[in-house]
Amino acid sequence: MYRKGQEGRKKLDWRRAAAGRLIRVASYLKLDIVAFVDHYQPGIVACEFLDAEQRIHKIVDKQPYFSEAYLDEDSEYPQPGFAPCEILARWTDASGRQLVRININHTCALESSEGVSEFVVPASAIVDS
Repeated sequence: MYRKGQEGRKKLDWRRAAAGRLIRVASYLKLDIVAFVDHYQPGIVACEFLDAEQRIHKIVDKQPYFSEAYLDEDSEYPQPGFAPCEILARWTDASGRQLVRININHTCALESSEGVSEFVVPASAIVDS
């Protein structure tokens, strides 16, 4: 029921899923918050992460989904961030890489700018609470 914050803090973290039920968030995808996009309340930010094939994916959504820090257009970027995710599978590939299939749509209805919500990422990109 806890997650590691950006400074290693632990915090109780429950999210309201898209279906309206409360779920416990147990895993987070590490990402970079790269830009402030809009002053809509709360602020909208752009985030990026690399998948297991080294492709860059971009997510644009509400800033509190990714960081507890106050961010605006004057903040320094990139900033570290985390996106709540559901772990679908873990395995080791033929070359010995530890991989994880995740879904970022499960808790906060997040998706990439291409409309994708499932990704395969290196296990090192996941923080388990």
